[in-house]
Amino acid sequence: SVDEVISAWGSVAHLATTASSGAAVTAGRIPTKNYIQITCNGSDSFNLFIDDIWSSYQPGSTGAFGGISYIPDGTNNLLNLYFIGDNRVGNIHCATHDGQNNNYTVDPKHTNKITFDADSDATLTVANVEINQGTTSTAGNIGGTDGHDHSCKMEFNGGIIYAGNALYDYGTAIGGGGNGPGYITINDGVITAVASSTGTAIGGGCGTSGPGGYGNVTINGGEVYAYSYKPKYYSKSNNVYTENTSWADALPTAIGGGSSGAQIGGHGDINITGGKVFAYSEVG
Repeated sequence: SVDEVISAWGSVAHLATTASSGAAVTAGRIPTKNYIQITCNGSDSFNLFIDDIWSSYQPGSTGAFGGISYIPDGTNNLLNLYFIGDNRVGNIHCATHDGQNNNYTVDPKHTNKITFDADSDATLTVANVEINQGTTSTAGNIGGTDGHDHSCKMEFNGGIIYAGNALYDYGTAIGGGGNGPGYITINDGVITAVASSTGTAIGGGCGTSGPGGYGNVTINGGEVYAYSYKPKYYSKSNNVYTENTSWADALPTAIGGGSSGAQIGGHGDINITGGKVFAYSEVG
């Protein structure tokens, strides 16, 4: 489960620089509340190398930035992300802030892109930094946020990546933010994506009152494990979570279009030409 992954690494409070327990703590790792933000205008290309980072920065359910944020304001922008060692962030936000009601004005053809590559044994864990805090809301763990934006195209070329949202989150693990589209290509690497509630594991963003997001997924190689569990939605009031059964009709997929608790789910286009794929959904 995602909660077990979070706990095994070492849970930390929001923006904290100390952790309670876990393998990283035992190994002498120390979290930092710092984060990396890349903004660009026009058409730019960037190379970002990360090596054994552990960021406890978590923006909250409505935050526009993550532990790593890539925010192009233009078209044909590219970020090449290469990771070494054992890395952990709460979420990676890679999206263009330009859309409303699927009317994208800055990058209508979805030309902005982020690639993930790594040493073969390097790891990147993208999950909430503390168990059951609901800080990613309908945002993707890797992808868009719950705002009028759309995720950049994502391409995975190597390394070991785990992306998952915890029980009190309700987003997509890899793909679109709330109601948004997700364009994902996997060429190599070991990719595990886990959605614990209403979100899709890999694909379109989940819908709340709106429809689910479009999911476009191409898998050409590597190993892909996508798990989507029976959805539960929790409302938070006075720091107390209460289960909301009105979303019981949301039927999230493992790979494809995003689910919705109120409207039709998102359309999904899936093309698998190679690799090993395991996809499991309890209800979708």
